[in-house]
Order: sequence, then structure tokens, then C-alpha cells
Amino acid sequence: MIQNVLILNLCSKKDTLHHLEFVRPIEVIVKKKNSNYEIKHYLDSIDFSRYTHVILSGVPLRDFEYEKHLDKFSWIKEFEGKVLGICAGAQVIGRVFDEKIIDFQEIGLQNIELVREDTILEGLKSPLEIYGLHNKGFDSNLSFFEVLAKSSKPELFKHKKREIYACIFHPEVRNHTLIENFIN
Repeated sequence: MIQNVLILNLCSKKDTLHHLEFVRPIEVIVKKKNSNYEIKHYLDSIDFSRYTHVILSGVPLRDFEYEKHLDKFSWIKEFEGKVLGICAGAQVIGRVFDEKIIDFQEIGLQNIELVREDTILEGLKSPLEIYGLHNKGFDSNLSFFEVLAKSSKPELFKHKKREIYACIFHPEVRNHTLIENFIN
């Protein structure tokens, strides 16, 4: 089956240096593995039925504009393909499913523990060194998701019934394999 990947830019402005920092690295990884991809801004008009995979990008630490437009993400509950939310994208997924988001700042490299096997983690070993850059995270008591990797809080989790992943850290910086596994 041909994969058709959408990279969804969650940065408040489409064409800024933030695009180069948070979206372009994802594009480089996806382009290496899959030539069928597009990049769109979350406020664009989008026909999600055209895609098999959607990746929601991260944003700069102080960019919370996407929180004013959570209605633009209601498609996630009905989407039949795979979804990966990175940092802010993970927070969007959490909000769509009414998970509790907490203040949880991490900046820089750290090790996390892989606690459950999943195809998205294939080829990765615990402890996994990751790059974190966020002000918010998730409460450990998740209702709709199971934790795949954690530090003192959940770092990577998957919907219990669907292929919807939320990753608080930035795999486009240190863990390209995670994104490659997601689109394979």
C-alpha cells in the first residue's frame, strides 16, 4: 500500500524560522522514506481522507496559538489512518481525548525508559536518549492511552485501540527511527 503522509505544521505562522526548526526536520526524515507527502498548516482547508499518515509538528516553547483552534483537530477522533503528535502535536491529541495536561518543563537531552513493546519502537533500546523541549506534559493517569516510554511522566504513548501516538519529546532531533517506523 502506498503511504500518503501529511506533515501538519502547528507553528502559529506558516513561513517562519520556526518552520525550519520544527517542520523541516520531519520533512527530511519522511522524504528519505516516502516520496508521497505534503506539508500543510493546521489552519488550511484539508481533506484528511487523502492521507494514510498524519504527523503533527512541535512548536516553539511560547507558541500556544494552536490551543485557540482545537476545533481544527476534531478530525483526529474519526481519522482511519495513523497519527503521530510531536510535542505540541501530542498535547493536541491529549486535548482531543480529554487527557489531563500538566505543567512539565524539560529542555535538553535526557534518558527515558521504554516500558512496552510496539512497532514504533522497533530497533530502539532502553534507556533511550531523547531531546525534550516543552513546558507541558501529561499526567501519569491516562484514560485512552497506554504508555510506551516514560521518564518521571509519560513521554510516548499510544491510543489503546487505534494507531494514534503522542510523543512529548522531539524524535526529529535524536530519534529518526521512531518517525521512520511510524510511516513504514
